[in-house]
Amino acid sequence: MSSPFLTIAIPTFNRAGYLYKCLQSLLGQVECDIENDIEIVVSDNASTDNTCEVVRDINKCKNFYYYRNEENLGMDGNFLACYRYAKGKFVWIFSDDDLLRPNSLKLILNLLKENDNCGACYIDSEWFEEIDIRKISPIGSLEYKINTSSIGFLESVNYWVTFLTGNIVNKDLVDRKVYTEENMGTMLVQLSWVIPAIFSSNKNIFISSKLILCKLGNTGGYKLFEVFGKNFNKIIDSFISKGYDSKIKTIINNKLIRNFFPVFISSDRSSFNNESVFKLLFSLYWNYSAFWSVIIPIFVKKQFKKI
Repeated sequence: MSSPFLTIAIPTFNRAGYLYKCLQSLLGQVECDIENDIEIVVSDNASTDNTCEVVRDINKCKNFYYYRNEENLGMDGNFLACYRYAKGKFVWIFSDDDLLRPNSLKLILNLLKENDNCGACYIDSEWFEEIDIRKISPIGSLEYKINTSSIGFLESVNYWVTFLTGNIVNKDLVDRKVYTEENMGTMLVQLSWVIPAIFSSNKNIFISSKLILCKLGNTGGYKLFEVFGKNFNKIIDSFISKGYDSKIKTIINNKLIRNFFPVFISSDRSSFNNESVFKLLFSLYWNYSAFWSVIIPIFVKKQFKKI
């Protein structure tokens, strides 16, 4: 039997309710004419809820595989397990609490087939407090751009390169370039294959249609700054040391400083020690002008609020 063209691999742990909705949104789009091209994998990280029963009882497609890890491998470990289980030419690791907009799968599959030498494909997302898939309009056609510059593509995607569900990679092009050991425990192990994929071809696809439906959560705290500041930079530095373009760091860090960190520093929903976060960000970004023009004023404003 020939290998599937696209593997959709779902890492999960104790979120049976979310997983059920996720699988429904995907399996309902695997029609007869594409079922040989699609593989769906669930990697269960030793869940103790009813995940096993959800998978057992749901209507499955032809190429459906359920793997249960003997022990909890941690988040990064389960992401890596998904990547290794995948037999498809293209691999799409899909978070268990995300949904796929109706009528999207076949359009994505056909676009990848038409551009099967691309390195990566990024798919834009829409975020909701609560998602009712019955009220979501199906997609009619895709809006997308094919980038012929890896750096140009990275400028478009920027820090969303970390967004698990947003990135499909051509595993055929990157398998020998994936070094995961040094990135385990960073909560960003997926960059081990996403960044090599982007730079493995002079063609990458940016789908601007909002096909991924995501649930907003209460995010924040020191850990967020550690992951997207310290860990992210460590991984980028590692790639640069292997010969990757140093512009990666400038592009991503400027976007983080201008667009990402301010949201969480300013938010009343975030809970963190101002001094600890400031020291961390200062140590990483003091030499970026945007740090002084964007981040510093936010911290100053927060301090004045306390007076």
